[in-house]
Amino acid sequence: MDLKNNTEKNSCLERGIIFGAATSLEYFEAVKDQVKPGILSQYPAIVFNWLSDYYAENHKLPEDIYGLFQLKKAGLKKSATAHLVGKFLESLSDEYPAGRSFDTALMIPETRKYCETRRLQIAMERAQDQITAGDLAGAMGELQKVVKPVTISQEKLSPGYTGAEILQTTFSEPAWIIKDLLPQGFSPLCGPPKKGKSWFALNLAISIVTGEPFLGRFEVTQGSVLYLDFEQPETKIKERLKICLNGDQDRPGLENLYLQPKGSWTRIHQGGLEKLEDFVKDHPDLKLIIIDVWRKFSRPRKANEENSYGATYEDISPVKDFADKHNLCVLVIHHLSKGWRGYESPFEAFLGSTALAGASDNLFALVKGKSEADGVLWATGRDIEESQTALEFNRENCTWEYLGEAGQFDLTMDQNEIVHVLAEAGEPMSPKEIGEVIGKSAANISEKLFRMVKLDRVEKSGYGKYIVSRKGIDTTISPITTKSTNTPISPITSLNNHLENTVKPDNPLETYRTYRTDENTPISSNLPETHGPLDDPLNDPATYRTYRTYRSTLNDVGEAVKESFRSRDRV
Repeated sequence: MDLKNNTEKNSCLERGIIFGAATSLEYFEAVKDQVKPGILSQYPAIVFNWLSDYYAENHKLPEDIYGLFQLKKAGLKKSATAHLVGKFLESLSDEYPAGRSFDTALMIPETRKYCETRRLQIAMERAQDQITAGDLAGAMGELQKVVKPVTISQEKLSPGYTGAEILQTTFSEPAWIIKDLLPQGFSPLCGPPKKGKSWFALNLAISIVTGEPFLGRFEVTQGSVLYLDFEQPETKIKERLKICLNGDQDRPGLENLYLQPKGSWTRIHQGGLEKLEDFVKDHPDLKLIIIDVWRKFSRPRKANEENSYGATYEDISPVKDFADKHNLCVLVIHHLSKGWRGYESPFEAFLGSTALAGASDNLFALVKGKSEADGVLWATGRDIEESQTALEFNRENCTWEYLGEAGQFDLTMDQNEIVHVLAEAGEPMSPKEIGEVIGKSAANISEKLFRMVKLDRVEKSGYGKYIVSRKGIDTTISPITTKSTNTPISPITSLNNHLENTVKPDNPLETYRTYRTDENTPISSNLPETHGPLDDPLNDPATYRTYRTYRSTLNDVGEAVKESFRSRDRV
């Protein structure tokens, strides 16, 4: 870049500095100690000094910058200078018209970088003058004012290990926050927008502080949790917490859940990490820190830096070191790119640089399930085995619940019913015969069977006939674990009466046939197509409970069918 363009760039940045200093108290307080004498050019420096003096006397910024100029211009020695300062303020007003927003988060690091650059330039100019005058010691002195001397640590480093030594050394196992699922370290939880990530994180926080099993299944290490919510105000956080607690607001352990609403915590480059260090000192039992969302805690980036591996790694590295140092978990909420469905794994679709996945200890992704499951939790990492867990979202208390391995829920409800019918029949059936049982046309069944053959859930058996495959029996028909295993789900209205009158424990297959063909019984086609997180968690709870009961009944029958196949194999 030539001198002219560089000067124009500096001039533009300095006008931005003055505009920010005159309009944003947050920005002014963040940079006022960085803008030393000599950093800014003549007229911006005069205005900045006026703002500093006003702030020192009044602890606020002036409401009218031009009014401040009218008060201060008499103190200038030359009228020409006052005239030029006035022209500078007029040009500033033209460039930043009323109502124009100021990007404080972006300008703070830019200003600090500019000030550091100018300090080095000034020191180098002064050092060059000393060299020209023959004063080398003076030149070194000027440079030492801005360049910190490199110190070599005297701390003795580990000599490392030989192969034999490391094999004989016993190392401590990683600390588990959730047994076999979430260990200590830096872990992102990614997913599409508005798919329940924040509910998932809040469910996790409640489980850790209360000691209750996470998702109704996984053992946790009880302790304190710090939840940094960079997007929600206090009122919204309170509302969400009350929904998740489902009326049990006196639950023991909630005093150890520390919630920081929007605007109460600083970003990583503004002292956010130092605040975490202070918090850990005051809360030695801290197990988990949740950052929701990561982009509001990490440094703001320009558009051309969003996918920068180095810039992303620069933010993650100190947070990961912090987690390792204190043996705790830092879980950060992040997003997937819009085209995530086109990837083989959601881990390949993390928004931004691949450094987020590369530098993390463990990776989690929460995405929509293919069929019955409301969500699938993908997990992989250095200390955990790769897994895909099917989850259900309970709308009544906005709680995620464990269903089983995701492979058990790959089929849609209609496809699952086809497997049930084929398994019950025990012999090959045509699409027409299947359709007569479940109330669908032969063409509709044929289309579904075509897909199911590709998924290896059914097999062709002769011309136009199908049987259920071994994989179809093993992975599709499976009992569902509900959160309250000791309390049966109560059916409602006609469904309640129907089940009470027709369930025959000694003949589950007949129960299924009667249940499925009764035209008064709700079937899958009458139920909502999606059962994921909604803005209103109490939306149609009756239909939701009907759906849960219906599905549970099918799976109880399915387990009996599976057992009949096992018995046949044993014979």
